[in-house]
Amino acid sequence: MMELTEKAAAEWEAYVLRAYPNEACAYVVDGKLIPVANLSETPTTTFVVDVVDRLKAEKLGEVQAFLHSHPYKLEESKQDDFPSWASTSDMRSWIADSIVWGIVATDGEGLSPMVWYDDSIGAIQPFEGREFVSGKTDCYSLVRDYYRVKLGINLVNGARGMYWWDNGEDLYENNFKRAGFYEVALDEIRENDVLLIRFQGSVITHAAVLTGTNEIIHHCIRRLSGYDTLSKWSRQVAKAIRHERLRDA
Repeated sequence: MMELTEKAAAEWEAYVLRAYPNEACAYVVDGKLIPVANLSETPTTTFVVDVVDRLKAEKLGEVQAFLHSHPYKLEESKQDDFPSWASTSDMRSWIADSIVWGIVATDGEGLSPMVWYDDSIGAIQPFEGREFVSGKTDCYSLVRDYYRVKLGINLVNGARGMYWWDNGEDLYENNFKRAGFYEVALDEIRENDVLLIRFQGSVITHAAVLTGTNEIIHHCIRRLSGYDTLSKWSRQVAKAIRHERLRDA
């Protein structure tokens, strides 16, 4: 798990507060903070880093992480109650990158704890007891991690900001085939199948893994991840899908 040294953390906090209300950006190279300019034309809500700055950082040593801040005003939080969580564009850039990303939120007075986005096997948390963070430890993250650890199957990641279903997106329905799944009848489900759950409206917004005859593991927003009984959720299950590598299992 990535962590800043005490010196780098203090330098980062000072840099973020100086940059407010603009987004601050920096690389971590061999444990040292390397601040870089935000060249965005709208720096209070987005960031742009010159590729030359990345190349310069790489010449200094191992680039371990990229950091940026999410400035906000209490009455105008960009992501409701979750200003330090990655946006869809953040996730898209992070997934395309090869390093850890860290995000903090700031109101100009202080910083939130760093949210680290790290897709390495070593960063996988225990399946139970995770706090919900969109794009990091959410319901799809749990499915991906379960499949990687338990089954040795690497599922594609997808860029998703909080409340993506309110933005006209249908990520589960549109992408489960691309991730290597096919639909199976609900009365033919078996262990390790994924259950797609619809709470309200027409969009499937949640997923769980079947881990036993009447047992699932899943992660709902504002709750810790954990095991649950399938029967409690059966009315909300819209589809069951199975990975192609488990077809003959």
